[in-house]
Amino acid sequence: MPTDAHRIRTDPDTLYQTRGLAAGYRVGDVLYLSGMTGMGDDGKIAPGGFAAQADQMFRNIQRILQAGGSDLSRVVKTTTFVTSMQYRDDWIAAKQRWFTAPMPAGTLVEVSRFGSIDALIELEVIALADGRVLG
Repeated sequence: MPTDAHRIRTDPDTLYQTRGLAAGYRVGDVLYLSGMTGMGDDGKIAPGGFAAQADQMFRNIQRILQAGGSDLSRVVKTTTFVTSMQYRDDWIAAKQRWFTAPMPAGTLVEVSRFGSIDALIELEVIALADGRVLG
């Protein structure tokens, strides 16, 4: 039997409305989220540097996960993009604020910049919709 992919819709659905991107898809019991930055619903990157952007980014991800029937405790994989590896320790601190053990698998990549020029970080996640992450 074929598996359907259902677009995850948030309210407001800012990413879809402003950029034409789905926030994510639920395929069976797995959620695949688009890369999220620290952009607020106003379309602006959160002021205050890396930590402020990371916290806004996690709030965005949390909202999308909830809309898809999941939460941060069910994230199994992250791909993190930063504009400089100087933010590595800041990224580790942000992960520790938002994730609980067991921590998800992850990759950290340095990029030159994002579509939103003021963005310092972007995060993609894969999460379970049902079930638990066991350590």
